[in-house]
Amino acid sequence: MENSQIISIGASVALVIVTLGLAYIAWSQKLVIQKSVIVALGSAYIAWSQKRINQNMQAIKIWREISKNKEKIFSCYDKLLSINDYEQAILVYKMLESFYEDSRNFYEILCYSYVNGEIGKKYFKKMYKDSLKYFIENNINEKFYTEPTTKYTYTIKVYKKFK
Repeated sequence: MENSQIISIGASVALVIVTLGLAYIAWSQKLVIQKSVIVALGSAYIAWSQKRINQNMQAIKIWREISKNKEKIFSCYDKLLSINDYEQAILVYKMLESFYEDSRNFYEILCYSYVNGEIGKKYFKKMYKDSLKYFIENNINEKFYTEPTTKYTYTIKVYKKFK
């Protein structure tokens, strides 16, 4: 063999080795990329799940506030029945109205979150459908949910959807 042939074969072997090395690097990079994609998708799912949990926790906090308001309302009714003084009765009645307004506002916040997808749809329907219906249809609250003058548009929208 001549020197030029040996050099040509050596160069070809070196080229094959370099090509195999590059192919191996590309293959390992592909695995790294695949693993990175899997890890990224897993992280995105965990973040999405955590967001849902946080949103539903926010809904639970609002629900607790509504429950506290119910307790305040019952307390005011008890107090109102035991008062003999007209002026004090008016004050307690105004407090009672304030607690009802707070509850209407809490329901509006919940319904806004529901409409904008910030609370799980199934979760919301299961937890709030009946209480929302009862609250709106209550004689005390009916006048506040009369269309088109109501300011509780999200509550009405959700109420109609569940009705």
